[in-house]
Amino acid sequence: MRSKAVSVRLTSVEEVQASVQTFGSRVVALLDEHIASPEEGGTAWSYQQVFDHLDNDLEAVQMGLVTAEDEHVRQLIRVSKLQRDTDRLTSELYGQQVAVRQTFAGLFGSEHGFEVAAISGDTPRSRKDLEEQVDQTIKLLRDPAVEVPELKVRQGIVIDLVGLAEGLEAGKTELGSARSGLLRARKAGAQTLLAKRAAMVELDRVFPAAAGILEGLFRLVGEVDLADRIRTSIRRVTGRRSAEDDEIPAEGASSTDAESAGAVPDGPPSSEPLAAAAPQPAESTPPESAEPASSPA
Repeated sequence: MRSKAVSVRLTSVEEVQASVQTFGSRVVALLDEHIASPEEGGTAWSYQQVFDHLDNDLEAVQMGLVTAEDEHVRQLIRVSKLQRDTDRLTSELYGQQVAVRQTFAGLFGSEHGFEVAAISGDTPRSRKDLEEQVDQTIKLLRDPAVEVPELKVRQGIVIDLVGLAEGLEAGKTELGSARSGLLRARKAGAQTLLAKRAAMVELDRVFPAAAGILEGLFRLVGEVDLADRIRTSIRRVTGRRSAEDDEIPAEGASSTDAESAGAVPDGPPSSEPLAAAAPQPAESTPPESAEPASSPA
């Protein structure tokens, strides 16, 4: 599904191209009647050359915008997938951490077990705070501050502290890798957004000029209705200057936002800086979203 801003532009270009392709030959014939025969040694020419040149210009900006938006939509979908992967791995690491802390609680008692497991209180669900607690827990597992009570040992309870540490570290490493991939994809998405907006600016520059020439030529030979259609198409593009923006989805945003690709930006770009990327027009890539509140282990 194309964004509204892009669809309006492409539809307008297609309408003008259709008028040229359908009625161009008739208008050219009428225009050519006004051309005097070339002087001796001169070069004969036809308005058809003008029509062909303008049609090629319109085709070029149309394809440029289609290509740029398609690439941006692909990047949005990639960001969405990586965001889901990061959320899933965060949830899995949370489950591992809770399980380790419950193991400590079983060995040392609920209150003391929490302290031994790194931090008293709840296991955080937010990625950043969770990773910090996991780091501390891994250190404690590898160098326990308190020995396992003798009673537990006599009862045959054996806890593989090293194995628990390795499991947590593996989960944290996988999450870190997914997180790095997400950040790279978001930066790439900021660049495809810049490319798309540049293509929109180029179409907004070329289309009114080329279509305006065609409108004038149609009026010159009395094709007022056809000229009015072209003018309507021009106004549809030049009159759109809304503040709608599309974004690279922030962490935690709904994945359907990217996959639907239905919120692609409207309006011309500006020169506002883009966080953690190149200068970005009109909108800025949203910063990392606020982490969710902690919940009890």
